[in-house]
Amino acid sequence: MDRSLRVTLNSRRCLVFAVLLLLTLLACCLSVAAATQPSLASYKRCSKGICVRRETCLNGQINTVGHMVIEPRMLGEDDIDECDKYGLMCCGLPEDEPVTTSTTEKPEDPDWSRQCGQRTDVDERTDQENETNRFEFPWHVAVFSVTKILGKLRKEFLCGGTLIDDYLVVTAARCVHQRNRATLVVQIGRWDLDARQEPRTQQIAVESLTVHRGYVPSSHLNNIALLELTNGVQLGRAANRVCLPDHTVQFDTDSLCYVVGWSNFPTPNTPNRQLKLRSTFAPARECTDSIRRATGAWEFRLPKENICPAYLDDSVPCERAPGSGMVCESSTGDGQYFLVGVASYAVRNCDKFRAHDVFLKVTAYIPWIDNQVEAQGRHTSFYRPDPSSFEET
Repeated sequence: MDRSLRVTLNSRRCLVFAVLLLLTLLACCLSVAAATQPSLASYKRCSKGICVRRETCLNGQINTVGHMVIEPRMLGEDDIDECDKYGLMCCGLPEDEPVTTSTTEKPEDPDWSRQCGQRTDVDERTDQENETNRFEFPWHVAVFSVTKILGKLRKEFLCGGTLIDDYLVVTAARCVHQRNRATLVVQIGRWDLDARQEPRTQQIAVESLTVHRGYVPSSHLNNIALLELTNGVQLGRAANRVCLPDHTVQFDTDSLCYVVGWSNFPTPNTPNRQLKLRSTFAPARECTDSIRRATGAWEFRLPKENICPAYLDDSVPCERAPGSGMVCESSTGDGQYFLVGVASYAVRNCDKFRAHDVFLKVTAYIPWIDNQVEAQGRHTSFYRPDPSSFEET
């Protein structure tokens, strides 16, 4: 056979062999990748759903609320269920996200002023100490991340937030820093985070997010962010914006305020309902000393851009989620509430340490908020008292 022909045939054989080898390697990689993806087939089925680690199951369903799962605990013989393996239990799958209802609310009371900071007039509940009424603080919102797990929607509660405009929410930067904006949604009108459906709620996606450029994750300095929503909130008694204070609004150290929000550490068999904690302002020195004692960081000094609430009740539940708001009623306005703090961080770990929670001081960031709002072509007057500007025509 001609030498050049033999070389050509050998080259073709080598090329075919290389292609086959490449295809084989590619098929192996795909099969390994597929094998590592979690699927229902990889879990043992049981009567309620699938067998999972006991600490990942909360109130009968796989825990998708909060940053942390319930810590493992010592188990006894009675804790072994149909999964028939120590540490596992039968748990329901996360249900598909319900279609969240949105109501164009016509005020039942024609005297509703459409003003910022207007707390809904409701009767006090007696179900649980510190529990709010539904819509009592209509500016407080829940921020979620929505993704898919095992082919089903998984909704993770990230933090609280406060509505200041029908398109804008103030929250803590730590909640959304380096988060995928496309996964973020805000729910307005929520009360019980464990409830499948609630009346007059609105779910709106996040169009853009702005984190303060000076935010420092390690120290939580400048821990503030602004979420712009894709659609405007339909305002009414179930959803209203809070007021932001300017230099003319002053609060005394003994002003009655409320810290409002949910918990990032849900308790088994207890609904994660919105709570309100009565508070005043703790002196900066007292706050600094309590954090030093709890952490051993004796060089710590509370920054002037932070404040600490002093809770008035003897029994205080776990700290509220980051982004939760601290609001105070104006001494000059009739029933009008102003946002004075945004929950930044806590070191007390429920009641393990006696230390004050730390909030971002909103008045220190009013210029930053105003600049961001004006850059979006919106009016800062919308979150300040001005009855003549928003009267219905």
